[in-house]
Amino acid sequence: MTDEQKIVCCKNGLNLYAQEAYGDCQIVDTYTIVDQRLTKLETLLPLRECKTEVAVFYTTEKEVKVAPLREMLKGYAERLFASKGVKVYFKEFFFVVKDTGVGEQPYDPNGIVGAVNRIQYVQNLLNGKIEWSQKFAKPRLEDFHRIIFPSLESDIKKNGAMTAYDKPNIVFYEYITGKILAGMGRGPGCQADLLKLAQETKDITYGSVVQEKFSEWIYQSINNSAEFSGSNWHWIVLGRDENWVLRDRAYFVNILCDHMMQRGLEQLLK
Repeated sequence: MTDEQKIVCCKNGLNLYAQEAYGDCQIVDTYTIVDQRLTKLETLLPLRECKTEVAVFYTTEKEVKVAPLREMLKGYAERLFASKGVKVYFKEFFFVVKDTGVGEQPYDPNGIVGAVNRIQYVQNLLNGKIEWSQKFAKPRLEDFHRIIFPSLESDIKKNGAMTAYDKPNIVFYEYITGKILAGMGRGPGCQADLLKLAQETKDITYGSVVQEKFSEWIYQSINNSAEFSGSNWHWIVLGRDENWVLRDRAYFVNILCDHMMQRGLEQLLK
């Protein structure tokens, strides 16, 4: 690895190397990626213009996934209702999805598949196909002007002979209008030897390997190591950008959300 800077060596001789960010943000068509049986995200209700409350059905309880998506929703609401002079109120629901169908460590394009599967799982809960098992009472769908599913699932893109990299995948689905918007992002390179370890072990992610092999050094050596986890390892190998912003997992989710706001949000607003 002549083009990489060694960061740390753990006890068993594995080296952790600095990485570059790879890939480009892009809007994608889920119908060319997801199996046909998953593309039928059925809408239930007619448009309800008299309502001012928007339901947001997050397909996870994890704040690290939820927080960046909130910012995109604010922009969505502002543009949707700006011309109507209507104040919008969000009501958030956080669902536990028991099975994404793509395993603990998905590989491209299964991040998009997993994000769609999360949405479909929640829909099946709402329409009774799956027994209700959430911590809150089932919401009354007829009470809302819009019903939005923001869904996030990361995966690793294998890039042929090039460096594989971790990237976020986001799907926004609006239940009442049936509009869907999906995007793939960019992220840090994945070290080949660590990726091989992840691939050889069932139900373990690349980030979990980084955490297992190097967490002792990271906790001892870096002041803000409290932010480090198996799902938020990105900043360890990337550091900060030119504006001194920490390039953690949320950093790349935010970049993708900004791209989707600029390039694809009209698909949800039509």
